[in-house]
Amino acid sequence: MSIKSIIKEGKQARIKAEIDFANKGVPVKIQCVYKRPDARKLFLKGWFSLTAIDIDIEIMKAKGTLQNRTQFKERKRQLKQRLNH
Repeated sequence: MSIKSIIKEGKQARIKAEIDFANKGVPVKIQCVYKRPDARKLFLKGWFSLTAIDIDIEIMKAKGTLQNRTQFKERKRQLKQRLNH
């Protein structure tokens, strides 16, 4: 596996865990299948690279409350503003 694919896998796992938490209340847990320290480190790099904005937007996409690019940009702006205050 390439470095980028392991990092991407970590991001996707985090998004799935956060969506499951938002929809079903399932606790967010890191479930990394990699045993080698270098691969595990890359997975965790992807997992922790997501911001609150990234997660919120992915949850909205999954719920179908974010349909178009204009809504996406407006919601991102609102979230950034909320996090900065």
